[in-house]
Amino acid sequence: MMPVLCKKDVCYGCTACVHVCLKHAIVMQQDDEGFLYPKINEALCVQCGKCEKACSSMQAQTSAALYPQKALACQAVGDKIRQNSTSGGVFFLLACTVMEKGGSVFGAACNANMQIEHIQATNVRELIKIQGSKYVQSKLGDTFVQVKNALSSGNPVLFSGTPCQVSGLMVYLDQPYDNLITCDFVCHGVSSPMVWRSYVLWQEERYGGTCTQVNFRSKRLGWHCYSMEMKFQNGETYHETTYADPFSRGFLRNFFLRPSCYHCAFARIERVSDITLADYWGYDEKEGVVKHDEKGISLVMINTKQGQTVFNQIQNQMLCEERPTQDARKKNPCLRGPAAVPDNRASFWNDYRRLPFQTVVDRYLYPDADAKKKRIQGSLPGRWLFILRKRLKRLLRGAGAA
Repeated sequence: MMPVLCKKDVCYGCTACVHVCLKHAIVMQQDDEGFLYPKINEALCVQCGKCEKACSSMQAQTSAALYPQKALACQAVGDKIRQNSTSGGVFFLLACTVMEKGGSVFGAACNANMQIEHIQATNVRELIKIQGSKYVQSKLGDTFVQVKNALSSGNPVLFSGTPCQVSGLMVYLDQPYDNLITCDFVCHGVSSPMVWRSYVLWQEERYGGTCTQVNFRSKRLGWHCYSMEMKFQNGETYHETTYADPFSRGFLRNFFLRPSCYHCAFARIERVSDITLADYWGYDEKEGVVKHDEKGISLVMINTKQGQTVFNQIQNQMLCEERPTQDARKKNPCLRGPAAVPDNRASFWNDYRRLPFQTVVDRYLYPDADAKKKRIQGSLPGRWLFILRKRLKRLLRGAGAA
């Protein structure tokens, strides 16, 4: 009897089943939404059941995970590190510590064709490609095999990815490694690589040049009002706030997330990695040492003894303070449950397949009145108003305490 892989709507595309198959009988194939799913070649399959075990083990991984031992608000010392990072620069410090010991770092990067894929970094130049968020599902390829090979050297290895990718790696490795550090993030979901490609081509047509660089979380207008920034071969630059950029809006409206993201077993406080990173939204600085500025604050959740050990090695390079775990959950809804399926998701995909992308943008991704208001608030004058309001609140709080 042929093995039965998990149902499509709960498949994370983690590739664990692909890599545990000793007969190479499973390959990843793209569906009509642009996501990769495992496909069994019946002629090569010997019905050993390894793929079924790997998939079911991954699904059960969270039930065995411990609650986070600590939650901290952290900022790297040095504005340049934070400016180039999504949040407070903690991942960059972790990665540098690993590489200084001759180790490797694996994470998602944007290649020359603007596709998101996992790469291996052994120096800062390569690490910069991994730095920062990418709101598209990364192509793993044979990354798990590369990680296993790197671990065999005895040097430290840092693997960064979505919680399901971390879990898939652990299932594939099937044993603990003292030299492996896993780092996930609080994940809203992963977008379709196919929609991302349509968006890039649309922007290239608008700007008359090939896109050469993208930043999903530019801090040009600050951390709170982050924005999409793209550079083109002809010298043109696109910059728009997340409230007005079509791709960012579609991502946050959940139109083109992977179907499993709506049922994600990892969108919870229990974690599968050694360290979890996120933005520390809602940080209250009245008693803290971390600066509430526009360069970012990281939420760091230390989940294992191994995570604590590596965190201790970088702690002197940061401002940090411990915070209640429940406080950290308040402004990170994906620690409380997965993204919701939008009512018109099916309508979006039907129109995406048959209409020009510009029509899809106009119909689903264009800013509404509320977004236009936020866009104005996100402009430079708007940022100054935000900062002034924050300072006024602090003054009033101080006066009240007196």
